[in-house]
Amino acid sequence: MGGIRATGGVVFPLSAVMSPSEAAERWGLKRNTIIAALNRGLFDEQIEKGLVRQYQYENGKSDWYLTEQALREVYGEPRKENEK
Repeated sequence: MGGIRATGGVVFPLSAVMSPSEAAERWGLKRNTIIAALNRGLFDEQIEKGLVRQYQYENGKSDWYLTEQALREVYGEPRKENEK
């Protein structure tokens, strides 16, 4: 079974890796809150551990990919389905 390999050889299933938009929905936050936290360095430790990754396109745009573990370390547990 495949997955995403992080720094240190840890493999995460694809279901545990998400965009800031999905993370915002699952944690009950705004997407801009997560992007601002990434840009302000709130996730620097998780980036170092390979739990968060930024992909930079040639045109200067970028995409972020975050693991559930990284989000739990910064924001705690995701909201429950009935807390929407």
